[in-house]
Amino acid sequence: MSNNTEHDDLLAKWLAGTLSDAEMELLKETTDLDELSQTLNAIDQLEPPAFSPEASWASFEQKLSKEEAVVRSISRRTYMLAAAAVAAVLIGLFFFMNTASTVQFQVAAGDEATYELPDGSKVELQGPSSIEFNEEDYLLSRQLSLNGVAYFDVIEGNEFIVDHPNGWVEVLGTTFDVDTREGLKVFCYTGKVGVNTPQTDQIILEKGNGVQIATDGHFELTTSKMIQPQWLDGLIHLSSAEMEEIGKMLEDLFNVEVELVGEISKVYHGPIDPVNLDQNLEMIKTTLELEINKIGTDTIRISAK
Repeated sequence: MSNNTEHDDLLAKWLAGTLSDAEMELLKETTDLDELSQTLNAIDQLEPPAFSPEASWASFEQKLSKEEAVVRSISRRTYMLAAAAVAAVLIGLFFFMNTASTVQFQVAAGDEATYELPDGSKVELQGPSSIEFNEEDYLLSRQLSLNGVAYFDVIEGNEFIVDHPNGWVEVLGTTFDVDTREGLKVFCYTGKVGVNTPQTDQIILEKGNGVQIATDGHFELTTSKMIQPQWLDGLIHLSSAEMEEIGKMLEDLFNVEVELVGEISKVYHGPIDPVNLDQNLEMIKTTLELEINKIGTDTIRISAK
């Protein structure tokens, strides 16, 4: 049975008062029964025009003296079914026109969620944030609007564009994050992106580079060894970070002094926990085979073995 036929049968049962509870729930998914009831009540209030069978028949006989007329009566129930079907079509068309092509995905404050786009690219949003795109045009244009903070993992393909009133970002297969809460902030983790605003020329970002652009067009370039945003899992992920960088990061996070003794040429690949100093020290010590000692409560001494 087609969906339209099944829908019409459910409407007929609803009008006849013979719907089961399960059928009622199914019908509610596609039809606003409250609005339909109001429509039918309005129909009930309509008064048919004055009608004289004798006068009508006499007029009919004058026009068709040689042809026989076949008259079929239309019951009020049939009339109501027809009106209900028309109302249902109008209601369905309204919602279809407003939801068929535009897709919006929202994440509430304090939450994170991942959305997979039609081409397989993924967007992870940090709430409160939302994305919106035209589903019909997406595979051709690969363009979406962002409001908030999101991390993008874009598969290779035609140009990928993240749009926002503060500017837009053009991509060809990369990982990057965008923050639109105050001006425009973009950081590239792999590949290459082009950042555009009405006030600036295009700024090209490659792996490990970012930019923060104020609403007046003033911008500041940044660099980092991070390989993904900290907010994804609460950790700071580093790649090829030298000990000077790690020492400065530990000082900023934990309000300690880090002393580097001698030349340490090793680089660190891995996470930094922003709330657990001892765990970080143990991870760095084991991974890089370094000598790490705590002196007092606020000094860390690191040296090669």
